[in-house]
Amino acid sequence: METFITVLHDKICQGLEANDEVKFIEDDWIREEGGGGKTRVIQNGKVFDKGGVNISSVSGVLPEDIAAKFNVRKSEFSACGISLVIHPYSPKIPTIHMNLRYFEMENGKCWFERKSEKFTDEDKLFQLIRRGRYAEFNLIYDRGTLFGLKTGGRIESILMSLPPEVKFIFDYSPEQNTPQAEMIKFYQPQNWIE
Repeated sequence: METFITVLHDKICQGLEANDEVKFIEDDWIREEGGGGKTRVIQNGKVFDKGGVNISSVSGVLPEDIAAKFNVRKSEFSACGISLVIHPYSPKIPTIHMNLRYFEMENGKCWFERKSEKFTDEDKLFQLIRRGRYAEFNLIYDRGTLFGLKTGGRIESILMSLPPEVKFIFDYSPEQNTPQAEMIKFYQPQNWIE
């Protein structure tokens, strides 16, 4: 699995670099409790405002609160994965966030997780507000982010997914009959299955 993730890491980064004039900065890191990874960040390009493609392979003792969430007893684990977050420069292109994770317990139980112009000032404002909501979700609800923070992960690598700029506007509502008002309908909680 580590070989697959390493090869995928290189392919994704090469593909993204081929579409912009900036290159990834790479930083290798080691986790004291076991394992490590590579953080790659691309930023300030004409296509990509900021993006990160990280891989990690870590091991250790599963903290009690994570074990309770997984409904398993506290034991040894190993995990590897790739995390990709791209914040395009254009507000017409959505942020992309994808994770592929492999997790294995000492008893052999394992599982995978999987998680894709010209513009106006209003488009840019809407993008920054939506990015703020994304940052909120990522820090409060994202299982990968919370897992990394609670298991002693490298903070700089974990937070590479945050956008470079956000806006938090109290009680924001876009003007009626605008593209932003039409888009906001899709960001409301709803049952997409029925």
